[in-house]
Amino acid sequence: MPLSSPGIGSPLADVYFSQLMNRLMKLYPLLTVMFLTVFLCSACAGALEEPVVAEGHEPVPTSEPRATLHIAVDLDRRIGCEEAFDLAVYSHRAVERIAWEAPSAASPCTARAATVTFVPGRLPQAELIAFMRSNARSLEVKP
Repeated sequence: MPLSSPGIGSPLADVYFSQLMNRLMKLYPLLTVMFLTVFLCSACAGALEEPVVAEGHEPVPTSEPRATLHIAVDLDRRIGCEEAFDLAVYSHRAVERIAWEAPSAASPCTARAATVTFVPGRLPQAELIAFMRSNARSLEVKP
């Protein structure tokens, strides 16, 4: 009885694969074992390697102190104003989180309040404020 190949996602796929493996094991036992060994070893080899981290993108240790900065910001009036500001500020690896308060329905890009969490040992607060000011229409630091 010849084997017919079921389509991908077919309920017969498991049955087809087991029939194929049985025939291969009967006809070429050594070759089948070698193939499976090579396949499984290559599939598992990636689990033994250390993850590759690009230079300058190492995670910040949890022992390094964090600081928070409360700001009121007016963003450029455009669609996606908050996202554009986020992308610019997150380009600094020292910035960990920007938590926005809910915007007003009338003007979603003006008078926005946010809390910025950052690592002061990697980016001083004065530099962060200057950088955020360069990406906003106006910025005020709250106590």
